[in-house]
Amino acid sequence: MHTLYVGRKKLKKPIPEIVERLNSLDGTVVGLSLLEHTYEEAKDLDTDLPKKKKLRNILLTALAEHSSGYWKGLACDWIKEGFPLDSEICETFENYTRRDRNVIQKKRQEATVKVTSVQLRGVSIFPSDSFEESYTG
Repeated sequence: MHTLYVGRKKLKKPIPEIVERLNSLDGTVVGLSLLEHTYEEAKDLDTDLPKKKKLRNILLTALAEHSSGYWKGLACDWIKEGFPLDSEICETFENYTRRDRNVIQKKRQEATVKVTSVQLRGVSIFPSDSFEESYTG
């Protein structure tokens, strides 16, 4: 039986505690709990995080193939809330989250609208990204 994502936890870890753990441990998995906060609450943290643990990498970890529907649902919330998208995020979303039935359909659809609009424009919010090459044609 699968558990569907239903929303953000009411008892979430404080952001400073998550950042401290991220800085002291390897990998981005511990950072997934940042997704329990809104993107607005977490977006200024990138300056405090090591390069390999930036919010973008945490979002990619949540959208990945083996991630649970809970984390994918929270990642969809961040996409809907305006997280800057690039080709890798769009591709990961398309490959592993867009049709994942463990994420509530409404969440997937809202994120799909954002991802598709970026793909159709053929531009990336990150200037160094080769997004146009990946999504034109």
